[in-house]
Amino acid sequence: MDASPSASAEEQALGIPEERASRDYDVWPENWPAVQVFVACGTQWRRTGREGRMCGLDYAAVEAVMRMLDTPEPAATFGRVRAMEAEVLEVLSTRRRKQ
Repeated sequence: MDASPSASAEEQALGIPEERASRDYDVWPENWPAVQVFVACGTQWRRTGREGRMCGLDYAAVEAVMRMLDTPEPAATFGRVRAMEAEVLEVLSTRRRKQ
């Protein structure tokens, strides 16, 4: 019997391979606030075109989330969130080119 967890709907939508899905990962303490903000903004992606491709996060929503979470060092955290956003967009772009 395989005890490994299966991919969640979000993980499947992002194309995360089953072997990497729902696993625990270490996060450096200075990056934890950015991870919390990024996860909380999971429904705040802007979309474009008829296909509704993700084109970036709604920064007004990101700012609101950071305020609600009382995020320390908001400018540095925002930069880290943008780095994660850029990586997601790159992965999705690469995936589209392969299709």
